[in-house]
Amino acid sequence: MFSESEVKEIASDIASEYTGELIEHPENITIKLCSGRKEMYIEWPKHDLAEVWMTFIQDGEDLYQDWFECMESEDKREFVQYVRSIPNKFFSQEVRVKRHGLIFRRYILESKHESGWGNIFE
Repeated sequence: MFSESEVKEIASDIASEYTGELIEHPENITIKLCSGRKEMYIEWPKHDLAEVWMTFIQDGEDLYQDWFECMESEDKREFVQYVRSIPNKFFSQEVRVKRHGLIFRRYILESKHESGWGNIFE
């Protein structure tokens, strides 16, 4: 879906918007973004460049991790815009991890905005 050069260009663009650095490993392309007490890692595994892994750290502690995949039927530009929107929400708003469900628990990373708390990925 994405070529390695496309991912490197996307990663460089995102890293340049923040205090960030592009780190290339044999197995993945990673950007490390920092702002205040928050850090975020965005990784593209080289074996499947349509996947994006995001790790969120606050005050030096792992906060949340999730992954997304750009499907063949999805618009690549829209997916890139979506990926670019997440660091902005994470760094500019207060965040928390909320547990949902009693039996089947799932955790959601939420951000605080004018109307209250909401899923950061929506």
